[in-house]
Amino acid sequence: MTIKHPLIGEFANIYYAETGETPHLDGPRALCDLSMLESDLWRSVRKSYRPLVNWGRKTMTVAQMNGANPDQTLLAEYQTFHCRVAGRVTRSQKSWDIMGDWICSGGGELLLGYIDGALVSGTMVIDEKRIGYYASGVYDRDRNQPLGHWPLWLSIVRAKERGLLTYDLGDASDNGSAKERAIAFFKRGFASSIGELSVSHSIEPEIAAREIAR
Repeated sequence: MTIKHPLIGEFANIYYAETGETPHLDGPRALCDLSMLESDLWRSVRKSYRPLVNWGRKTMTVAQMNGANPDQTLLAEYQTFHCRVAGRVTRSQKSWDIMGDWICSGGGELLLGYIDGALVSGTMVIDEKRIGYYASGVYDRDRNQPLGHWPLWLSIVRAKERGLLTYDLGDASDNGSAKERAIAFFKRGFASSIGELSVSHSIEPEIAAREIAR
């Protein structure tokens, strides 16, 4: 199955063909414009979140799985953690394998956060067509601590350092369940804009102008 969409590339077509899942790229998205200075991106972060980011920066240590450190034992640790927090298996082994192989080949990053040696957070980003997709985020619900803010901010900064143009946090709508609305609210707190993904988010501006004119 090949999906024809200007933002669907090699990874997505492999992933959706193997898993049978369907991409959801329409509707309002929480986006970070990575062409902005880091200081300007920081000013886009919700003010109440900034001290929570700084708390995590001081409290947590972070391990990285990526092209420079293709250590899939970290993915296995995250997969176990994900299952424990969710209380069930939520995705197939095939999907984990595809994401792990893609990240280890340089197509994204997995960040694991620890406090006193205990895994408390996981943040996965998939890079595709110069867009970083916030693919997965899991945090230890047994801890009454702001565990998601620093890892997410760090993943945005590192996506900018990888030369990406846009960071897509995902659905920013107020539809869905209370949980889904709470997640969307959290994502909007890091976005520099709310909009819809277009081809201009994935290619250089002068190329985008030619593509859109076609």
